[in-house]
Amino acid sequence: LTTTPILAKSSVFGLQARCSQKSSVQTWSMALAAPTKTKKSALQKALQKPSGALTVSLEYTHRADKSQLEREILSCQLRKEKVASLWVDRHTLSDFAKEQAAAKGDFPGPCPVVLQEPVKSKEDLEFVKQSGAGAVVIDAEGENAAELAQEAEQLSLTPVWEVQNKHEVDKACEAGGSVFLVSAEAMKEDESLVRELPKKSVWVAKIASMQPKNMEIDHSRAMKELGCKAMLVSEACVGDEEDLAYARWVVAEMSSKASSEFKITGMTGHV
Repeated sequence: LTTTPILAKSSVFGLQARCSQKSSVQTWSMALAAPTKTKKSALQKALQKPSGALTVSLEYTHRADKSQLEREILSCQLRKEKVASLWVDRHTLSDFAKEQAAAKGDFPGPCPVVLQEPVKSKEDLEFVKQSGAGAVVIDAEGENAAELAQEAEQLSLTPVWEVQNKHEVDKACEAGGSVFLVSAEAMKEDESLVRELPKKSVWVAKIASMQPKNMEIDHSRAMKELGCKAMLVSEACVGDEEDLAYARWVVAEMSSKASSEFKITGMTGHV
């Protein structure tokens, strides 16, 4: 006659406890080992579309004597023209940021607003935050660039690293940079600069507006051939009567394979 050994109740409970503890440790270890996905900011999403479509952002530089209401109307109109983001000077930053924020839940939704001038201090960052904008430009050449970028992220502001050469790219990458602003001139001088940028980063080509013979369109296509999918047209809007017409034209032209000519029809702040 054989008998099956019976475990004491305390032994069974002890075995279950050890198994449970082991399972918890394994689960915790797997959680630690699992890679964490960095959440993209509103600016990154606006600049880099999942479809790979090219995006066009515009600068607004205050020159003409426009009222706050007129700037808010322009802000709304630019959003409807499918502008990806607005890069605004500090004098009008709050007007554009507040108008765009009011479009939350609408279609099209808000355009991210960026302070176009590079920040130089913590006070600048706090000013941008209070204005309601969501991103700042960091001059990679600055001595305190890495510190400013870190402080910007702590304030939930996206740091955009402005770089002009390989040294500045290396400096930005060491600080964890993921969004880069490069002038078309710098890219033309050294096309290898593109290869220095992290593969999964977002880079924006800055192109001057109102060029002779509409050369800004040709420059945007050259940048696109290098792999750039986000364009920033500097001083595209300056507060004059041609702002909306030019914005509509340049967004359509940079996004299209065909081409047409933009003609200045009257007095303009661009001249």
